[in-house]
Amino acid sequence: MTLFQYKNEEQPFENASEAWFWYCNSQNARYNCSNLANDHYTTIVRPCDPDDIYLCVARLIAEGEISQDQVMVLVKYGEYQFSPPANDNGDLTSESKLWDSAMKTIEKTLRAKKIIL
Repeated sequence: MTLFQYKNEEQPFENASEAWFWYCNSQNARYNCSNLANDHYTTIVRPCDPDDIYLCVARLIAEGEISQDQVMVLVKYGEYQFSPPANDNGDLTSESKLWDSAMKTIEKTLRAKKIIL
């Protein structure tokens, strides 16, 4: 008799930024040949593989939905693991605007695939 049951229920991401940071962290682990087993990113079962995030973004780039400027910002802040900050008076910077527009585009695709809520 089992005292408890463990269910591996998939949990979609809350938004495109969360999915992007997860993908970037996974890529970083691949590049560094490290194990994510003890990382907080792996304690939650996701509805996709990191490569699925990459393929969605790559398709959006190929279709011209995301610009190269947006890609540069995604990569830069994906490595930092946070979104671009607003400037001192609270206005969005050019990087923040590029990030926000890219995330809106990515979110539509990921939501259609049920990768995000």
